[in-house]
Amino acid sequence: DLIRVIASQRPVIAAANIVQRINVVSGDANQTTKSPQDLDAMVGAQLGLETVVSAIFDGSGDYAKTDHEAKFQIHRTFEGLLQQLLSLKWTEPSLIVIHGHYLDSLGLYLRHYPDVVASVVNKLFELLTSLPITIQQQGPSNNSRQARLQICSSFIRISRAADKALLPHMKNIADTMAYLQGEGRLLRAEHDHLCEAFLIMASSSGIQQQQEVLAWLLEPLNKTWTQVEWQTAYLSDPSGLTDMFADTQFMWSIYHTVTFFEKALKRSGTKRSTTAPQAAITTTTATGYLHPMSSHLSWILPPLLRLLRCIHALWAEPFAQSLTGEIKAAKSMTISEQASLLGETSKPTKGQVAPADGLLDVQREGESKENNIRNWLRGVRDSGYNLIGLAATLGEAFFRCIDGSSVILALMENVQVMEFRHLRQLMHLAVVPLVKYCPAELWQIWTANLLQPIFVHCQQALDYSWSSLLREGRAKVPDSFALPGLNSGLPSLEQLGPVNRIDSSLKSLESFASSSLTGFLMLNVGTALPALRITVEVFSWTDSEAVTKGLSVELNAVVSAELIGLCREIYLYLSDKDPAPKQVLLSLSDMKQEDLLAFDDCLSKTASPKEQKQHMRSLLLLATGNKLKALASQKTTNIITNVTTRNRGTV
Repeated sequence: DLIRVIASQRPVIAAANIVQRINVVSGDANQTTKSPQDLDAMVGAQLGLETVVSAIFDGSGDYAKTDHEAKFQIHRTFEGLLQQLLSLKWTEPSLIVIHGHYLDSLGLYLRHYPDVVASVVNKLFELLTSLPITIQQQGPSNNSRQARLQICSSFIRISRAADKALLPHMKNIADTMAYLQGEGRLLRAEHDHLCEAFLIMASSSGIQQQQEVLAWLLEPLNKTWTQVEWQTAYLSDPSGLTDMFADTQFMWSIYHTVTFFEKALKRSGTKRSTTAPQAAITTTTATGYLHPMSSHLSWILPPLLRLLRCIHALWAEPFAQSLTGEIKAAKSMTISEQASLLGETSKPTKGQVAPADGLLDVQREGESKENNIRNWLRGVRDSGYNLIGLAATLGEAFFRCIDGSSVILALMENVQVMEFRHLRQLMHLAVVPLVKYCPAELWQIWTANLLQPIFVHCQQALDYSWSSLLREGRAKVPDSFALPGLNSGLPSLEQLGPVNRIDSSLKSLESFASSSLTGFLMLNVGTALPALRITVEVFSWTDSEAVTKGLSVELNAVVSAELIGLCREIYLYLSDKDPAPKQVLLSLSDMKQEDLLAFDDCLSKTASPKEQKQHMRSLLLLATGNKLKALASQKTTNIITNVTTRNRGTV
């Protein structure tokens, strides 16, 4: 931060100092190897260069206001550094990685001085081709493989920073990519990195250019992805997926195809506001805007859904019992993955699918079969979920192009056998966007059918886990741990809608439901009842403080008023339409029929939501013999006269 402040206030001095520092730590340019200490110093100087360049050329408009003399000095300083970088002939993989990072640190500089872009592009390709192609995981060859991927990642970072400065060079880059691929000098993962950089370049040139680039990049994938033969062989049933695992090359080809579709969706289209994404989509739809990926979803999604359905079935009985030992082992988490999930380590270990500059590198043909399958399953599952979620953000272009039942079948068919880590990814990456961006007129087809099995499963899983905690002292939560850090993306009850702040009546429920997702869900017994059961069970958990530190969805000590309000809304809206809400309440340990009748009588005598919530709170305490700790701890005056928290054994 200090470097950034100084660079923004004294850009000429900051530029000169960072270049001087780079010259000092780089030492003799002809030296082919460096000590670990020298490498660390060079990395530190590169980070300093990135900070200084960002502070000076960050696009805020300050650089445009800089006086001519200062601009000239800054330009001359960085031009001199760039010429030094272009003349370097390092061959050691670790030095080539640093070399590439120095070049991409100047991305914002290239935006303002595009005349040297061609030289930088040529230098990056020179660095890439100077390294040998290898797929081995051990020894020096692995360093070369990682260095090649890092150079490809430098293309991506420069594309982001340089913006339109790269547009005149797109044809040259495309021709070079095609030449290297034709010569067998570009691995699939490297090709996908460069294609992503190409998509970023196209995103700054308008929709028509994006459509042309996407057509060029996706046409070869269309021919293979839509072939009936591989889908019949590998996706007709889960056993076909196990056959795919025997064909390592084809297995990874499918992975790279899925991840590239994900990147294409992520990098294409107009830049939307992060503060109001839903409004942005509505606006673009209203003005006739069509996302450049919209026309491709109809052939991308059907095989993907079949693939995800087969992956989910690997956990379903009885098929799960017939799997080989390698596949069974691949389905479980390693010790290092568990530690990473718990936040005990920030560095992914070998065998994990790990991000590299926002990209997943899983070209791991040299690894064990178990690790190969584990990486593939995790990578395809996460990318597949994210692809569906990204597609959902397109709004009607997605929801109108595919049959909702096929999506729901693929995602929900085996939701009850999903491990919690998988369910969490499904919710965050796919279900939340599907619910958030679904048009209101399609809620019945999509949202209700998506959420009903999830609510039912969560209610059963929570009940089982917390019952086990009470009986055995531990919650039986499979393969995942409910820590706040792991659930930071879950919406709080307050974010789910103003359900408890709307003074609605039964007569206005239909209109309320048409404009409120929460109201719509209350109209559906299939989604409302599991929510009611979860809410009632939350109040029965004895250690409210532990719950507060555990699952964000169960903050009963903090949001009990919201939960009581949710119970009230569900009961008011559904009790006269379906017997289930009353059956749920009557199933509580101390609930009597006369108590429920008295409760109904109290509700009929007041239209005040506040008083109705008090009635609901009193009823819940009465129905459980004052055992709902989260409610009993609240020192509120009971305003109800005929529904009290009395002990039935006293007069």
